[in-house]
Amino acid sequence: MDRPASNTRLAIVAAFNRLVLSTRRARPPVAPLLREAGVARSTLYSHFDDRDALLLEAMKGPLSVLADALMS
Repeated sequence: MDRPASNTRLAIVAAFNRLVLSTRRARPPVAPLLREAGVARSTLYSHFDDRDALLLEAMKGPLSVLADALMS
């Protein structure tokens, strides 16, 4: 079943976050990430240039909460 691109991107970020929390590694290996997200390597790299770009995307959520708290 195909998912819209935005859902795929969210699934990749969510899988990345789960792996970071479970492995305690900021840059988990790609193979487990692909399995966790249920995507192919080409799909991962069509959404993100590399794991660092994925890390930055994953950090936007938590960091935006902190930024909002500082602005209040």
